[in-house]
Amino acid sequence: MLGFEGSSSYRPAAARALGAAGLAVREVPPQLSRRERIRTRRAGKSDPGDALAIARVTARERSLPPASASTDR
Repeated sequence: MLGFEGSSSYRPAAARALGAAGLAVREVPPQLSRRERIRTRRAGKSDPGDALAIARVTARERSLPPASASTDR
């Protein structure tokens, strides 16, 4: 399972391609990844820190909504 956060620009194409490859793609709300960064005491915002927070939320939260492959979002 893969998680995206705030991925409106590339989400539709990525969700379609990854879904076609048989992978489950989930949308991670920004507030959940922010809470995860705070919980793990990672200072500031960084790409590696964001990726780790999004991965942890994706692994833990089984009720995340599917990432939309639609451009109407």
